[in-house]
Amino acid sequence: MELREIPVEDVYPDEKNPRKDFGDIAALAESCMLNAISPGEPVNPIVVVADGGIYRIVDGERRYKAMKMNKLKRCHAVVCEDLDEANSLVAMVATDDKQQLSEIERSRGVQQMLLLGVDPERVERVGRMPKGSAARLRRARAAVDDAGDDMTLDRMLAIAEFEEAGDAEAVERLASCREAEWSAVARSIREERETAEKTEALRRACAEAGIALEEDVPGYEDGYVYRTSESRPSAVAEAFGRLPEGSLAWLCEKSYGGPEVRFYWPVNGAADPDAERRAELAHEAEGMIKSGAERRLRWFARTVADADACPNVRGMLLDSFFDESRLDSDPTDKLERFVERAGIAPDIPRALSGAMAAYLYETENGELPLWYARNLVDGGRLREWEVGYAERWLRWLNTCCLDGYKADEADEALADMVDDALATAREEEE
Repeated sequence: MELREIPVEDVYPDEKNPRKDFGDIAALAESCMLNAISPGEPVNPIVVVADGGIYRIVDGERRYKAMKMNKLKRCHAVVCEDLDEANSLVAMVATDDKQQLSEIERSRGVQQMLLLGVDPERVERVGRMPKGSAARLRRARAAVDDAGDDMTLDRMLAIAEFEEAGDAEAVERLASCREAEWSAVARSIREERETAEKTEALRRACAEAGIALEEDVPGYEDGYVYRTSESRPSAVAEAFGRLPEGSLAWLCEKSYGGPEVRFYWPVNGAADPDAERRAELAHEAEGMIKSGAERRLRWFARTVADADACPNVRGMLLDSFFDESRLDSDPTDKLERFVERAGIAPDIPRALSGAMAAYLYETENGELPLWYARNLVDGGRLREWEVGYAERWLRWLNTCCLDGYKADEADEALADMVDDALATAREEEE
């Protein structure tokens, strides 16, 4: 097997190639003209097998068509004298530990082994892939063609996963994104699919239990108050059965913890005589949340440039940023990995730069979201994860006050409402 220059007119596509749609060949041909070393040729040469006086393509039919469009007479190609020479590819990948290949190079070698007819089990063993990966890799290759030359094996297997599921849109998203982005894209697609499946399962469970789902969230103005929720399809009927007559159900598809059916019960019978007042209180609470957050933001903006002006707030922000219970990703993981590799634990600086402090303020401050106002009316009814919001907000307000923030009447009134809601939550828990 060697890289040689061969006549383009002696190159022929493999009739067994399942791909019929070769995409935008004109665009590929145009990009080939940018090859500074061999204008008109692709950067990755085609792979062919010598068959008498001709060369049969085993990898790169799109590139071949692009070169034909560019009217090339000769081109560079990786030429195998017979299919047994595929063993060279096996050796190349198998001795990866001697001269380590990049993930892209290893993927390209594995894909070419399959194209050259190497036994799939041998490919999986040499490529260090789980059993059954070869068949999935072939599916992915058929879906993306020679674009797979520049994709890692993990990315190709992810493409195969969605291709097997018949999700053409997901395959397109994974094939068109950058290599550095594909993992996040795949995770996002899986989460979207999981959310859709859970939502549909909850919808079916409600239908089977005879529970009519409201189109909109039942509100205080309608005489209903939130009571509880259920995310398990098998428990929906039982949860609804425990509520008083006249209760309503609404399917929340984008809840913090995933899809769930939320139940609302009527206050004082079928209607709440104080519904209008409750709506007013909720509106007032929203105003308190918003005005307080704006005041603290302006206060922080005035003091952020001085590293000593608000040490307690800065410390809380930094602690929150590295809090494993709140974050499931990079900061803590990277810090732990550094300690493991370096053998030392770096000191976390308490004096942050102004820019970093501002960034943390935007991502880690303890302000309440506006929707939380409804939970605070008449003591509210907080779920377990909503209790954390209230406790964090009180800690946030107190920390700001330690550094010189002056709470106004609205802040104090909101603090009283939060205290009442927490007290109610603790009583219900007991």
